[in-house]
Amino acid sequence: MNGNEICIEMSYNRCFLEGYSIDVFHYDSTDSSCSGKKQYIDNTDTLISCEYTPRQFNCRDNLINQDMNEPIQGDKEQKEYIYSVICCKK
Repeated sequence: MNGNEICIEMSYNRCFLEGYSIDVFHYDSTDSSCSGKKQYIDNTDTLISCEYTPRQFNCRDNLINQDMNEPIQGDKEQKEYIYSVICCKK
């Protein structure tokens, strides 16, 4: 559900802006299972247009960062969500 859909469901005419968050969890496992201990959580909050719908990503190994050091070397999982919406009546 995106910001426009949330505003309409709440009886507003349209959405002005979404407060949007992305959490990336880094694990010490390296087999795309995310079964290890959480080592690091990277959180980004931003304002974004109302048409964007949050996505969920399955656990995957961190192939891009294989040359990086811990704690971001292992598996990673990304979750996105809307934490606030500014709606307009007209």
